[in-house]
Amino acid sequence: MFRNLQDKKYYVDNLLKELQHRGNSEAAESVRKLIFKHIIGPTRRKYNQHTLYEDFKQKILRNRKPGTIAIISFNFDFLLHEDVGDALSFDYLLDFNWIESDRRSSSNGIPLIKLNGSLDWGICRKCDHLHMYIYPMQPSFYDQKKCTNHGCEGVVEPFIVIPHEEYVGRIGVLWTKAKETLSQACKITIIGYSFPEYDKRVIRLFEESLRSNAEIAEIEVVDKSNIRNHNFAVKRRKEKEVKEKYRQMFPELINEVKVQLGGFEEYMKSYQESQ
Repeated sequence: MFRNLQDKKYYVDNLLKELQHRGNSEAAESVRKLIFKHIIGPTRRKYNQHTLYEDFKQKILRNRKPGTIAIISFNFDFLLHEDVGDALSFDYLLDFNWIESDRRSSSNGIPLIKLNGSLDWGICRKCDHLHMYIYPMQPSFYDQKKCTNHGCEGVVEPFIVIPHEEYVGRIGVLWTKAKETLSQACKITIIGYSFPEYDKRVIRLFEESLRSNAEIAEIEVVDKSNIRNHNFAVKRRKEKEVKEKYRQMFPELINEVKVQLGGFEEYMKSYQESQ
């Protein structure tokens, strides 16, 4: 849509950065709620559909032995979630003070490390209590949502970390766990994330983590490209560009970066064919 950040005249990241620089926390919370309302609509429409997330859970996650896989997510949405009444569960690695019925965060589940929070998480800004709600939710869900902590009477806000926000507090443990997980990983599959220049905290996380296992880590990049299959020359050039980008970001890597340009759907299809 835009070639670089300079093309974005009124980029939301810059707006939030300015609000935080001025210490305008009330305005920042309004933007947080606006982000929630903007994302929750499309998420609700997709929630009951059979999506690639369901294929991902059924055909990849269910077949993995405990302790062999973890997921690091930068998405706010809850399209990837535990199956109510079924065997698949996630460990969100947070101590929720209140969890709505039919939700669970199992210490025996697959680690789902949501580094920017989640639409179905809420936090009371008065007492710091963390809540996990049921999905799907309405756009007006957080309007005057009261804290469950007895006697608090605080208002619960969406627990999502907006761009440029240095939120350590309750979510800091997730960044620590992500670094630990990446530093021990033999294979890292990156799906739909392009490491934009402004996301310096994430780039630094991967740089510092991969430094300790650069000799064994294998990186697989799943990217979405509009290149037609028969245009091999253009496809190879694109693959080369992606590989070069990762080589520049992580120069200590020994193994060749593998690139899949067909997006998540093509990745799932090729995975199933290889089994």
